[in-house]
Amino acid sequence: MRNRYRSHPAEPTTFGRIGTIWNPASPDLPEVAKAVAVTSIADGTLLKVLPVGNAEGDWITFDPVTVGYMPPFQVKEISTDTTCDVVIVTG
Repeated sequence: MRNRYRSHPAEPTTFGRIGTIWNPASPDLPEVAKAVAVTSIADGTLLKVLPVGNAEGDWITFDPVTVGYMPPFQVKEISTDTTCDVVIVTG
């Protein structure tokens, strides 16, 4: 099947095109995430993120979160303190 979105450029203001499951064992994001979304709270409800505009160490903590929660920031890091499962949207 032909990819009809191929000719549409990926820009900072467009929706993401790639979804990746975040792994706390390797917390560095491959690039700034357009969005992160909580996919499971089986292991906990804490989400700790570093928004793009915040200084290093100026974390924002959300607790409790529910499945489907998306923080209102573009995220450059997710803390290893995070206990919920998260998907990263990039591209």
